[in-house]
Amino acid sequence: MLDEIYEHINYGTAHFSIARIPELYDRTITVNGVAKAFAMTGWRIGYIGAAEWIAKACNKMQGQITSGANCIAQRATITALLEPVSRIQYMVDEFNTRRDLIIGLLEQIKGEILEIDIDTLTPVEALMKLNEIKRMLQPKVDIKFKN
Repeated sequence: MLDEIYEHINYGTAHFSIARIPELYDRTITVNGVAKAFAMTGWRIGYIGAAEWIAKACNKMQGQITSGANCIAQRATITALLEPVSRIQYMVDEFNTRRDLIIGLLEQIKGEILEIDIDTLTPVEALMKLNEIKRMLQPKVDIKFKN
């Protein structure tokens, strides 16, 4: 099972799905959605790619435990998925700028109050999350993080 919600948000490294490996294709369930790449958080639209028998089983389950997406969200999703991915490049560039800013600021305090593994910390895909940073920071002083 692959979570590929950040498939279009990556920095200098092309996205690769293991579903592209012929021997794994029929055994892979890809989970995706429009929330991240198309800035549609809150619209609650997701989808899977899987072998037909798995997709049918998921459809049965989904039909019993969720309600349908509204027609506006459905039309917006269709539009987003039909547009060239290049239309969202400006967002990816801005995310990259913000990522570089955060890494640069962390580099400035490295060794002063924090021991930081910047190479491990720098994401090549998606956005940086505070809980991921928290695991990689080893404070030299008592610092409290809020979850």
